[in-house]
Amino acid sequence: MTSTLRVLQTYRAVTSRLTASDIADPLPIVHPNETFEHVFESEFWREIALVRDETNIYGYIDLTDPPENPDTSAGMIAKPIPADQIVPAETPLLDLVQLFPQHFFFFLLTRNELVGLVSYIYVDRHPVKLCLFALMLELEATISQRLTGDRYISKANYYLSLLRPARIEKAKELARQKGLKGGPFDLLECTTLIDKTKMILNSELAPTLKTVSGEESAEGFLSRVEKVRNEIAHGGSVLKFLPKPTDLVAFTEQLQRMISILGSESDDLR
Repeated sequence: MTSTLRVLQTYRAVTSRLTASDIADPLPIVHPNETFEHVFESEFWREIALVRDETNIYGYIDLTDPPENPDTSAGMIAKPIPADQIVPAETPLLDLVQLFPQHFFFFLLTRNELVGLVSYIYVDRHPVKLCLFALMLELEATISQRLTGDRYISKANYYLSLLRPARIEKAKELARQKGLKGGPFDLLECTTLIDKTKMILNSELAPTLKTVSGEESAEGFLSRVEKVRNEIAHGGSVLKFLPKPTDLVAFTEQLQRMISILGSESDDLR
């Protein structure tokens, strides 16, 4: 139990320490007198540039939205920056994710300076993947804690009886590799997320979990968790399964709700 709690603390430390600045790009700064064409030629690989001089910020220009006349100055076409499109650079990544349905990109503020840019497509960068991966591992560790929390061997054996013999053998092999004795609680700890999903959905907690996952079934949601986790583990794209900001927000909210419910149940057992 102590080792599981230590693992949970590690995952929570990861998700709380990663911030918006960990995925940000530097913010290109252009003078208001520069023409759009000149800015585009020098910053063609960027999408957004900040327009400012020594004393004033004029706004930003979108390099994917050229004016009719490419010789137009950046100051003439600068768009104002809405206040709700500026976030502190130290904003935790999980909090930043919640904001993307409002705007596709945000400016980062450090002290009184706009210093960076984050866009929704940046969720495919390693810090966000690490944050999501840690959150999904936290869910699996919380399920393990829930399955083993009451320490009744009869219940542990019941959970294991739900699995096919081949799945039990895989758990036994992993237990041997870890140097564990291979008792019921060891085997529960050594099962995969898919196995743990089957067991938790056949526990007394199943009705509660069904209310957490919204329109999607709890089984369907946990299956998607497994797919997203495998995609990240193999260097794939988060956007494959979570293409829209609302998809990612719903996914992380469901993860956190499920962790909260399972965690509170585990706390009741200690």
